[in-house]
Amino acid sequence: MKNTFSVVIVTFHSEEIIESTIKDLEGLDIVVIECSNNLKLKDKILSINKDINFIPSSDNLGYSAGNNLGIKNTKYDDILIINPDTILNNRNKKSLINYINTIDDYGILCPNLQSEECFSFSKKNNFLPTLVDWKSIGGGLISGCALLLNKSKLGEDVFFDENIFIYKEDTDMIKRANDKNINVYYLPNCSVTHKGTSSHNKKYNFEIEISRQFHWPYGNVYFYIKHFGYLYAIKKWGRKFISSIFKTLIYFLIFNNKYKIYFSRFLGISSAFLKLKSWYRPKIKTDEIKQKNKNI
Repeated sequence: MKNTFSVVIVTFHSEEIIESTIKDLEGLDIVVIECSNNLKLKDKILSINKDINFIPSSDNLGYSAGNNLGIKNTKYDDILIINPDTILNNRNKKSLINYINTIDDYGILCPNLQSEECFSFSKKNNFLPTLVDWKSIGGGLISGCALLLNKSKLGEDVFFDENIFIYKEDTDMIKRANDKNINVYYLPNCSVTHKGTSSHNKKYNFEIEISRQFHWPYGNVYFYIKHFGYLYAIKKWGRKFISSIFKTLIYFLIFNNKYKIYFSRFLGISSAFLKLKSWYRPKIKTDEIKQKNKNI
């Protein structure tokens, strides 16, 4: 009988939130992939839990590549991928372990998001684990903020697609699992609390928003082209692409900084349609972090 699992957390300027996340995961095999190369954060994390495997990266790997690196460094085949702003408390941790032991054919287990919508869905399905597909991601029931993967069942080719820097990588993984007839279950009695947009330092909000406006459209267009073809991607995102051009011009002409957001959206959509690499990275000054690292 299994009594534990591994945890992978990818961080990027997450020093304000990570402490509360890892405190509730005590006793588990935890791997932290730190993508802002903040070595000072390592001291903070290890002072809370000295057994955490903290892996700093000099490059911003992104969510997909960061998680894949973390998965390679875990001890167990059952691996919880969790955002740094997502809380899994002790009761739900025990519930998750129970599900691991009772559902022996799973590829991915999906804790619910502790909402009225989740409660209604659970009640409708008699509070039993329920098979779900990729359309459930982002629909208010489950989220990529917390997914438990069965490493031996999935195989390396079903982990995260590293062509996606962030956003839609969870949907893509579940879609590929569905296509291979690997079971993905919604868990009615295991909840997580996702604080949302809180995984980074708030002083970087504007730059992170610009980054999001590149990567969210990019991930969506890439996903639709990959699984359904160009015409379907144009149907889903063509209008938003045209809108991004007009809004960029309008806000630029009236000297409003919002033009940067819509220009970033234009770049994300066009880059995906042109099959360019997901190239944009948040332009965050790292001088302060570098200085702190020197003082360690």
